[in-house]
Amino acid sequence: MTKKLICIGGLPGVGKTEVANRLSQNILNNLVICPDELRLEMLGKNPKQDVLTDADITDETTRKVIAVMLDRAELALQNDKVVIIGSAFVSQSMRQDYEAMAKKLSAPFHGVWLELDDMSRIQRTEKRKNDYLDTKTKGLKRGKNPSIVTCVNAALEVEGDIRWPIIDASPSAESVLQAVQEELRL
Repeated sequence: MTKKLICIGGLPGVGKTEVANRLSQNILNNLVICPDELRLEMLGKNPKQDVLTDADITDETTRKVIAVMLDRAELALQNDKVVIIGSAFVSQSMRQDYEAMAKKLSAPFHGVWLELDDMSRIQRTEKRKNDYLDTKTKGLKRGKNPSIVTCVNAALEVEGDIRWPIIDASPSAESVLQAVQEELRL
């Protein structure tokens, strides 16, 4: 497969990382970029053993992670790799930056947005135990009314319209992967 940029977006707990990693198993010459793993790597920690802490998640480190993600994706595309990124992509400008980079490098771009109801996202993040995606806040919190869920980090509010195809992330992981593959025509 020739160079291509695949972006998998969605809020915490929808399964972006799992879909990105499983997609990569069927694609040769690829690079998977996961911001939490990259953040740990940039902080000198082991992404497979260490856990992010609140101190690791600052505006400054987030800006640096986003810049390195973009740089790594561009370099990989220049080397004819298929780049698969699983990230929140909540910023409209971030989504547009990746689309523009793909266009500049004449690489086909495919973005998909995984959607899942808030309670299911909470349940998924609460099941995470000591993996690199586990954080103290887990990206979500419950208010006094357990049916009300808010993002801990205001930066996780989705900006602008999502113009990527939206895929329901509530079925099994295998069904979601199949839906993403069909959307991407893989």
